[in-house]
Amino acid sequence: MKILFSPCHYIYDEIAGGSEPSWAFNIADRISKIYPKSVVVTGFKNVLGKKKYKIIEIQPSKKNIDLSIKNAVIFNIKNFIATKKLLTKNKFDILHHVLPFSINNTFNLNFIFNKKNKNLIIGPIQSPLTYKDLDINLSDIRSKTAGDNFAKILSNFLYFLFQPVLKVLSNLTLKKAKAVVVINQHTKNILIKNGINPKKIYVIPPGVD
Repeated sequence: MKILFSPCHYIYDEIAGGSEPSWAFNIADRISKIYPKSVVVTGFKNVLGKKKYKIIEIQPSKKNIDLSIKNAVIFNIKNFIATKKLLTKNKFDILHHVLPFSINNTFNLNFIFNKKNKNLIIGPIQSPLTYKDLDINLSDIRSKTAGDNFAKILSNFLYFLFQPVLKVLSNLTLKKAKAVVVINQHTKNILIKNGINPKKIYVIPPGVD
């Protein structure tokens, strides 16, 4: 079995932790220990020692998680290119988009245009947050200068302008997946309302982490 975990979050973190980064690391690390031919594509890594499986960093110079819209675009493009190269040169049994995945916002072009690999998996997906995730260091997300505040306003405007397109691409990505893993029934209901086939949505059983 050879699995491509891509993307596997902005950081592949074994040390600092945090909810989503921990999910991403534990999923890929535990499975890749069983199937060491697997490959992890992430922004940058923070791990203890060398792993038996391959880890590819697409933003190795990063030191902190950057959740800005600008970085999301850069990350998406770099991940698409890196994943496309891997899929072209190698045969993977499964392509797993781990995290991040924001409903109605996140999309994966390697899913949308995929014609060879039928085993496409996404998740675990959680429902949109209504509060700030305190487990993530947000210190580098928001700017502190007047110029950066203008950039923030411009980014928000562009996001508002293109959000309908993002929603379409996000749902296309989900529809191409063979299986979508979600953390609860509420998240499943949101996806069903978006037109995703309920038969391929799997809720993580209570107590599983």
